[in-house]
Amino acid sequence: MRRSLIAVVSLAVSSQVNAAERLVELVIQDAQVPSTVTDFPVLIARANLPNEVLDPSGSNNAQADGGDLQLFSDEAMMTRLPLDVVTFEHDTTTNAGDAVIEIWTLAPTVNGSADTSLWLRYNPAGTESQPATSASYGRDEVWQDYAAVYHANEASGDLTDSTGNGNTAADVNTPGYSETGKIGAGVSSEEASDSHFAAPHAASFDFSAVTGYTVQMWIDLAGSQANWSSPYSKGDSTDDDWSIGRFNNTDDLTVYNNGTPATITGGWAAFAGSGLSKLDVTWNTTDDDAYLYQDGALFGSAAQTEQPVHNTGRSFRIGATRDAGSDPIEVDAILDEIRVIGIPLSADWFATEYNNQNSPSTFIVEGSPADISGGGSAVPAIIQQFLH
Repeated sequence: MRRSLIAVVSLAVSSQVNAAERLVELVIQDAQVPSTVTDFPVLIARANLPNEVLDPSGSNNAQADGGDLQLFSDEAMMTRLPLDVVTFEHDTTTNAGDAVIEIWTLAPTVNGSADTSLWLRYNPAGTESQPATSASYGRDEVWQDYAAVYHANEASGDLTDSTGNGNTAADVNTPGYSETGKIGAGVSSEEASDSHFAAPHAASFDFSAVTGYTVQMWIDLAGSQANWSSPYSKGDSTDDDWSIGRFNNTDDLTVYNNGTPATITGGWAAFAGSGLSKLDVTWNTTDDDAYLYQDGALFGSAAQTEQPVHNTGRSFRIGATRDAGSDPIEVDAILDEIRVIGIPLSADWFATEYNNQNSPSTFIVEGSPADISGGGSAVPAIIQQFLH
């Protein structure tokens, strides 16, 4: 019976694993993770992939479109993780290192006290495709907790919402595209041309009953700005659902809930003229405070006791404030990787995100690729599942 089981399992494995398939370990460094975070979106960039994966003329490269990429949380490939393959291409020449790569996965746990390993499988001989966005292991699963996620890498037109919620942000008055973002390309808004992006109201933007929310982006904020200009807003100029803005021609940044301001001293000046910086704004009902983070570190906070409201006639605007009936006030800025979530994320979450996105090569260290078949450790592990 035991021999029969081994034969059956060996046959099953051989039918699923092509002799050409490869596996490489990607190790998240615990020193980059202040404390353990769960259900965490991890960025995988060019610096995290072995040269062979992206070699345009190599025999062990991945498909040129990344359709064969699969990621697992274990070497035995028993637990597959979802992928959002935003951009994938080969290097222009062998070992050139110039491929533009932006891949996101949802890691169940990223450990703060020990390294966390992920395992990337690719198939040089394959002709595979990534799952449909709404399918198992597809894009939507990566962002299942979010209200909206905009990678902002479009060359024209609307911004795609990667969550599956359908919160497409329409272009208003032709914003800027293909700007120099932090993670690939970004977009820009401008006051002079009234250009920004706007997504219609949606249930996923309703924070009237949540215990907190968070809005995030990378932003390159010009030094000179109009009064009340805003990187994002849900609402209008006098009665915002939730938004931020430059407060009354000062250096301060105000977080609005239901039109009630919470002003963080010096918050606007910290970003103005500082180049690309990571901006995180979060609010929670536990202490009724609004918090501003810059590059993963707390900048300041202010008391905010007001719960956001949800007015169905108000858009979520990226790069502008105000809504119907008012002239929008845009912010002059480059914007990248804009996210909205109805959860108050933590200080350690922001620090881990910054470390991952600011220096992917420090956050994840690649291992040495190897064939999956031919006695690799993945096969015995799978067999053991049947023998015990």
